[in-house]
Amino acid sequence: MIYKLYFQNVLSGEVWDLAPVVKSFNLSSKRSGSPSKLEVELLSTMDFPEGSMIALTAGTHKLFYGYLFRIRRNKNGKHTLTFFDQKKYLLRKETYVFQNSTLASIITSIAKDFELKVGKLVGPSAKMPTMLKEEKTALDIIEESIDQMLVQTGELTVFWDDYGELRLDYPKNLAILTILGEGSIVTDFDYERSIEDSANVVKLLHEDGESGKRTMYHYIDSNNIKKWGKLQYFKVVDENLNAAQINSMGQMLIKLKNKPKETIKLSMSVGDFDFIAGRSAYVDLPEIKVKGWYLLESVDHKVTASSHTMEVELWLGG
Repeated sequence: MIYKLYFQNVLSGEVWDLAPVVKSFNLSSKRSGSPSKLEVELLSTMDFPEGSMIALTAGTHKLFYGYLFRIRRNKNGKHTLTFFDQKKYLLRKETYVFQNSTLASIITSIAKDFELKVGKLVGPSAKMPTMLKEEKTALDIIEESIDQMLVQTGELTVFWDDYGELRLDYPKNLAILTILGEGSIVTDFDYERSIEDSANVVKLLHEDGESGKRTMYHYIDSNNIKKWGKLQYFKVVDENLNAAQINSMGQMLIKLKNKPKETIKLSMSVGDFDFIAGRSAYVDLPEIKVKGWYLLESVDHKVTASSHTMEVELWLGG
């Protein structure tokens, strides 16, 4: 496959295809917590001003659109350029108050403040109660809202930058039609199962702002306490929530956390650019009894002149 790396100098406006001088590049993405990153290693005598844009394409695939944040070079003329997508700009702190807002409206409002481009936003129509987010990164605020919507409705959504546009959608709409398992491109796997972050007791504290009354809500799995010991999760909930909303949150939290956390990492000797963090793929690994659709938690592509390999971590909830 022929790759194009169109670089636009932010100062002069000139556009070059860096592909002919690129030694290798790594494209990595994570479902949450950080932006997608493109690292390009090349030999060149050109100047590369910070903030310059790059567009990575392969055939008809639009793979990455981002901005130059980091430059490294040595005396032999080797440059390593690091580009991030728009989510990088959301790693700055801000304070927000949202009232009865949907996920889409929260993302739209934040993106407008940070002067970022927004594409199609598909998500739950449910509205969240009043939320105060103080001195948090904008990305944390968006992802905490996504987590809160999952607890509130049971609906999981994925937030990512799609070639220069911030997007929101359901994993089922982002499925990859490739089975990962025996006889596939998977060459190795690493499986881990842990209860270190699990919880069989959920305690939610509600404080009434007017009366000062404090109410504790408990959700317990006695059978798992006997097996694992007492693993507690505690949270102070929003004072504007009513008893029914708190009860719904508690039941969803005990359902999500009252199980071991599983981690699966897959190694592949053949890369496929359809694999981007946040999308879903069908996995069939009989050795560890894993079969079904799973979210891609992180994806790392490594490309040289002669190879394209890939490392994938699956998200199994929790």
